[in-house]
Amino acid sequence: MKQKKMIMKYLLWLYVVIVVILRIELVKHLPIIALSDADYDDNMMVNMAYSLLDGKWLGSYNYLILQKGMIFPLMLAFFYKLGISYITGVTILYIIGCFIFVYSLKDLFKNSKYLYIIFTFLIFNPIMFDSQVIQRVYRNSITQAQVMIIMGCLIAIYFRLKSNRLNILPWSILAGLTILSFFNTREDAIWLMPFIIVVTIINLIIVLKLIKNKIINIIIIMLPLMFLFVGNNIISLINYNNYGVYLRTEPIGSYFKEAKSSIYSVTCKEDIEYVSVPREKWNRLYAVSPTLLDMKPYIESSLDTWSKYDRNKYDNEVEDGWFTWSFRSAVNSYGGYKNAQFANQLYKKIYEEIEVAIDTGILERKPTMPIKSMSPWRGGYTKKIIKEIWNVVLFTIDYDNVRAATGVSTQNRTGGILSFENITKNNAIYPVQVNGWFIYHKEKDVQLKIIDKDLNIIEDINIEKSDDLYEYFKKQGEIYENAKSARFSFTSKTLASDGLYFLAAYDTDGNLIKNIPLDGSVTYDSNDIYTFNFDNVTNKVNKVNYLKSAYKCIEKLNIIISLYQVTGTLLILIGITVYIYISFLLFKQIKVKNYSNLSIWLILTALIASYFVLLFGVVYAHISAFDAINTLYLSPAYILITAFWSIAISYVCDNHLLKYRKILKESK
Repeated sequence: MKQKKMIMKYLLWLYVVIVVILRIELVKHLPIIALSDADYDDNMMVNMAYSLLDGKWLGSYNYLILQKGMIFPLMLAFFYKLGISYITGVTILYIIGCFIFVYSLKDLFKNSKYLYIIFTFLIFNPIMFDSQVIQRVYRNSITQAQVMIIMGCLIAIYFRLKSNRLNILPWSILAGLTILSFFNTREDAIWLMPFIIVVTIINLIIVLKLIKNKIINIIIIMLPLMFLFVGNNIISLINYNNYGVYLRTEPIGSYFKEAKSSIYSVTCKEDIEYVSVPREKWNRLYAVSPTLLDMKPYIESSLDTWSKYDRNKYDNEVEDGWFTWSFRSAVNSYGGYKNAQFANQLYKKIYEEIEVAIDTGILERKPTMPIKSMSPWRGGYTKKIIKEIWNVVLFTIDYDNVRAATGVSTQNRTGGILSFENITKNNAIYPVQVNGWFIYHKEKDVQLKIIDKDLNIIEDINIEKSDDLYEYFKKQGEIYENAKSARFSFTSKTLASDGLYFLAAYDTDGNLIKNIPLDGSVTYDSNDIYTFNFDNVTNKVNKVNYLKSAYKCIEKLNIIISLYQVTGTLLILIGITVYIYISFLLFKQIKVKNYSNLSIWLILTALIASYFVLLFGVVYAHISAFDAINTLYLSPAYILITAFWSIAISYVCDNHLLKYRKILKESK
């Protein structure tokens, strides 16, 4: 019997090893989506990672530095130093997170095989194959692992409070380090704080009532929050040494936060959806703030630029989701970011000028949210939030919006896709990009088009003037009228440079003159009919073999995703049913002081409560600021909901079906 158990134990561990290797191999050929023109998001992360590798902290100070947390760039640099790819690194980190979380649950189950089932469901969670989560080089890719580790460590402390305190200490230290990293990855990490505080309070109550050596145990339990406090101050100190300001990020700790909050707090005379700072408010602010009045040309220009990104592109206003960048861009153009101290004092001046105007009654103040970065509350939000939370529940439980994709990267002016590939050690799918000239030697006009291998027209290309070409050929003794308008430039954000697209030249009668592959294999040709030259053509299609592997990889991942899509709604419904059953059972048991189901109820309640806290934050951002209902911002929700139903179903199978089996056997 003993030998049988040992064999089973080794087989289960072998299963874990095989599953982990398989999980890592599955994403081996997954391409990144390098958004190198996303200066405020992905490209910012990559630039900060390069600065860390160069020993320059987060880089030279500008209006982008100190806007977002430094943990993701640090992780990106860490993966690079380890010599592993970004996607592999994130995957391993997530697997570790799942392992820690599942291991923390071991005291819940009589039969350990259910732990392996939960682990399997979690590590193959579709959200960690999603194009917006893991293929983008962005900070949301590591939050799932952080959430799993934080929850796992705090749950492990809960189950081990009655054991030797040395068994608790490593969990407490790891929880502290991960909480510190989480709160310095995203500024909206506050959504997990209710879970952290409630579990900490429960653990403190248990220690105060049941445990000896209370002081030492209380210190160990409080360590995670101490780590957060001390770690935040260490990061602030490093920023002070590098930039002269003692803060983690400017939206959290500088006068930028106060200035933004003061601007938000001024009552609007116009009610425009998603817009808390309409132009009419700006005009009143100019009248009371000499500093803002001096910036007016830059602010107005920035408003014109950022208004184009709104959901309502025609109201000429800037939504709250873009307000921060619109404001910071204006201050940057004004010259306000000479250094961090200068910028902080400038925002302080703006803040004080607005506050004086409010205090003296020139401007009227309205209530703002407790978290100052959030858009102010408006009438009607309660109904909207309830409606949208229901929509988001439906959005997340069936995994229908999750998918791996052959996403085409975007190129900035400095060829940034390559910099993404270098630091991640992952390949990207390049966009079709070509510029050059095409001269038809006959007098008929030419039409240039992008076509696919089946000759389907994908897009028309504009032909530009090229008098220089006409003069050049004229000097060669060749006069081509079409040389006066022969230049073209084309970049697509949707077409991949996989060799399946062509530049096609047609005459005005629709006759095909020449079909040129856009794979870099041909860049110049000349004969009696035409002369063409590609000054530049996307030349990354020598990765054709890789692209084939990438497409196969994505196909496999989407098959796994489809399995969750088919079963997701049913599994969550079963999970909710089990939760209701356990709640009812616990209610009955408490009356007779039986707490056997209390731990599972607390864990399931914590998971579902954290899920709804996250949903509230995302929904509030969506109805007030920007289009937030997507897999990127909701990514931790998928992990929480999967953990919820997999634990609930496994627990009822382990603890209650076993009883029914025994009863059935005895009845026979």
